[in-house]
Amino acid sequence: MIIDHQGSDVLNLIQLCFSILIFSQSLFAFVAPHFEVVAKDPLLFNSLPAERIVYETQENYILKSSLTNFVSYDYYVIHWNEKSRHLISFLKDENYQILHQDKEIILLQTHKNQEIFEVAEKAHSLAGACGVIQKISEEPLSFETASVNPWPGVNGTQVKQYIDTVELKPIMETIETMQNWQTRYHSHSSGVDTGEKLLELYKKHWPTDRTDVEFELISHSGSQQKSLLVRVIGKSQPNEILILGSHLDSINSKNKGFAPGADDNASGTATNLEVFRALMSNQIYPERTVEIHAYAAEEIGLIGSGEMAVDYKNKNKNVKAMVQFDMNGYTKTQPSIYFVSNSTNSELTQTLMDLARQHLSVPVQSAILFMGSSDHASWHKRGYPVAFPTENPSAFNRSIHTDKDTMDGINSPEQILVFAKLGLIYALSFAGF
Repeated sequence: MIIDHQGSDVLNLIQLCFSILIFSQSLFAFVAPHFEVVAKDPLLFNSLPAERIVYETQENYILKSSLTNFVSYDYYVIHWNEKSRHLISFLKDENYQILHQDKEIILLQTHKNQEIFEVAEKAHSLAGACGVIQKISEEPLSFETASVNPWPGVNGTQVKQYIDTVELKPIMETIETMQNWQTRYHSHSSGVDTGEKLLELYKKHWPTDRTDVEFELISHSGSQQKSLLVRVIGKSQPNEILILGSHLDSINSKNKGFAPGADDNASGTATNLEVFRALMSNQIYPERTVEIHAYAAEEIGLIGSGEMAVDYKNKNKNVKAMVQFDMNGYTKTQPSIYFVSNSTNSELTQTLMDLARQHLSVPVQSAILFMGSSDHASWHKRGYPVAFPTENPSAFNRSIHTDKDTMDGINSPEQILVFAKLGLIYALSFAGF
């Protein structure tokens, strides 16, 4: 028998190429699903690999694959409903990579640090709510939430003596100042240095002999904008931390231009600054550490709070509670406080509601936030106790995310004052003094 070695080599080469093709196809089929969306089920949850759960929605858990590429790509969850049905066609027309969609969420993949403005403004515009787009962290979620209690021995009489020192004038002045910065959009030339400008406002109320006060600008991988951290170190339990949060950025859903963001969210940021002013002017030295956070780039996916919450979790920082202020200057009726009941800690929320009813003469109630979210979600997903008091979630300021979100739309300064008092009540009751 005569053997043609050349023909045999060609055949072997063809077979090898065919095998590589089959292998590559099977590999692609294996790699392609970056995430698995699993419907919530109490029995199923116990068998889920906790280190793979990276996001929780109302109806599903999202699990990352071990091969999910967080080095080259960013991933976002967009909450949507019937009002935002045109978002799908927009994403497809703009060639965004949709990994998953159902009636509740869209999973989106973008190239690392790709400008997400067009998606954020479209999502906000169609949904008519805040926080509808959230960036997914590589870090797994934590579902363990520690119980939280006020500082032992603090009574209502001690707290009450300081409540009336909260003033409306400086709050409104801060809102007007932030509005006049034109825009605080995270990547705009006028918005990138918002954290630095806010820091200067804080330093005006800082007695320089208070060596227990620290300021820090936090850089982020997901945005050029920096978050601001103001720390009042606890005198007896400095490692136990109480957080007051807000977001310092703004957005105009039509373009990157004028975005005054008076209610969303100069109102919440000014509220926290007034809490700091009251702590300083009354020479209050807390037992636990009080941190005031002003988060960058909330409007494009909770970037600042998300990165900070992951960092705190990785460093095992002992955050006892976190309260977020986001939009508190508008009401359709009378001044009131609504505590968001979903994706928050029920124990902390109930305690704050009780304290509010004890010290404040406005209606206090709970309500579901059906669409969107705020920076408290970043901490909730890491297992920290959070509460989110805000204006009525069902009758909120419809001028947000437009050039009309100005001082003129803040129709209840009295309500802002109430929120600032609530912030001080929280700080004093839980941090001690």
